[in-house]
Amino acid sequence: MARNDGRVEKGQSIRSAFSAKAWNRAQDAADIVLGVQPSTAVGSLRESSHYLAKTTSQWAKGTSQTLTLWGGTPGSEAQLSDQVVAWNKFAAVASGKWVMLARANATFYLVAAEC
Repeated sequence: MARNDGRVEKGQSIRSAFSAKAWNRAQDAADIVLGVQPSTAVGSLRESSHYLAKTTSQWAKGTSQTLTLWGGTPGSEAQLSDQVVAWNKFAAVASGKWVMLARANATFYLVAAEC
C-alpha cells in the first residue's frame, strides 16, 4: 500500500513504488553524489540527445505513451530493454510507426514520426 509521504513500505514491490521517471531521476542524483560518470553503453539513455522508438498503439496529440527504445546498426535496429514515457505535443501517430524522441528537462518528447 502506498504511503501519503511518498516513502516505500517494507515489503512493497519496487514496481509499484516508483515510476520509471522517478527511478531514473534517483539514479541520476546518486551518480552526481557519488561522482559516477554517465554510462556510454549501447541502450543507455544518457548516450544521445535523440532516441528511436516505435509506437505500439495509436498515440494521440497531447498525451504521453510508454515506448520501448530501438538501437544498433542503422538499417537493422533491434528493440532494446529501455522504456521511456514520452509526450506528444504535435499530431496523432498511428500504431507501429517509427518515432524520434528528444530529451529536454528530464522529459522525453516526440520530435518526428513516420507517416
